[in-house]
Amino acid sequence: MRLLLILAPLPAFAQEAETVPYLDLSQRQQIGVIRGLIESGQFEEAQFLLANSVFDEGDYGYQAAYLQAILWRIEGRTEDAAALLRQILDERPEFRLVRLELAQLLIATGQREGAEFHLTILADNSETAGEREQFERVIDAVSPDDRLSFSSFLTIAPSTNVTNGSSTDTIILNGLPFRVTNKEESGVGLSFGGTAVYTVPLAEQRQLYFAGAAQVNEFSGGDFDNQIATVRAGIHFGPVTRRATVELVRDRRWVAEDENDNGLGLRLAANRSFGDGQRIETEYSYIDREFENAFDQVSQQAEVTYRRALDSRQGISVGLFGELLDSETSATSYDALGVRLGAYRSFSNGVLLNADLEYSERHYRGVNGVIGTERQDEIFRARISGLSNRITFRGVTPRVGLTYTNFDSNLPITSFDALGAELTLTRRF
Repeated sequence: MRLLLILAPLPAFAQEAETVPYLDLSQRQQIGVIRGLIESGQFEEAQFLLANSVFDEGDYGYQAAYLQAILWRIEGRTEDAAALLRQILDERPEFRLVRLELAQLLIATGQREGAEFHLTILADNSETAGEREQFERVIDAVSPDDRLSFSSFLTIAPSTNVTNGSSTDTIILNGLPFRVTNKEESGVGLSFGGTAVYTVPLAEQRQLYFAGAAQVNEFSGGDFDNQIATVRAGIHFGPVTRRATVELVRDRRWVAEDENDNGLGLRLAANRSFGDGQRIETEYSYIDREFENAFDQVSQQAEVTYRRALDSRQGISVGLFGELLDSETSATSYDALGVRLGAYRSFSNGVLLNADLEYSERHYRGVNGVIGTERQDEIFRARISGLSNRITFRGVTPRVGLTYTNFDSNLPITSFDALGAELTLTRRF
């Protein structure tokens, strides 16, 4: 039996006849009919036609899959819809309407981080300023309406060389051999904490915010337990893809239940999207830190990062960073400079992988009394981490990370290698 449909939305056919056999239509016209049924709320009819039609010309198969995802979303089959949309984007990442549908679906299911990821891609690749601003408004809408928001995290952390325990058994100082015995490490640890943020809108694209954070790091070696408390106050200017931030920071840290240090500082940050997937991010921080049992320090750090989306699924970044640390003695003051390379890749199954390589050098300004010359450090760090937008349970998103660090110094007692894995669980309220 041939399917007959009234094609009121297609004027060209309305002049020839009131009814036209559906199977006599081109695949483009059949897609138009199914889309019209969905827009008019005739979901069962649209599903029937999709299930009994073949689309094998051009991109009509992708268009049919997109309409199928919409129907599944309407039926409440959100996981199936998201999987199908991701599959389309994996093969055709330039389909912006599909990406927007996926972002809206992730918003509806509470997966804000995944939604922001796709919306940022859309904003960064906008063809006009007006289009970019529309996506920026959608990104702003992803944020919760409540002015007060909370988040928490739990991390199983690897053992750390918090005492700069050397990886060398014997070192040579002034031509004489010395055996290293202070190789104590912290042991595997558990890190947990939370953040509260209160936001006050001052204007359409200006926000005042206050934030408080607490972090507890517990290790099997109790002498290395530490706690950190931080309060921040700042102002955001502009939308998230063209934002400048001015922030005041105050923190305090305790080690082995004793107060260790406290800091007061300023942070300036800005980012700018230039379209075509290009973005520049800059940050400068100044902090004056007072120690209970060590020299006080003033640290200035600056970083500039260029990010480029190669396509809608992958991108790269290149960053330069530096630090000037001024202490009460030149032997403990240094200048540092480094470079960081990064890349990310998303997959159709919802997995997002990030990788970073970092190399930096520290040059101390004064003669170290142990080695008789200025100390110099070389630090190499490689990290890969991953999460899945599909693995979320009651708002908890797990992230797995693997980090390798090589710290090489002409003060041998401070050199070490470290390899560790960590699992982090994050939850927003």
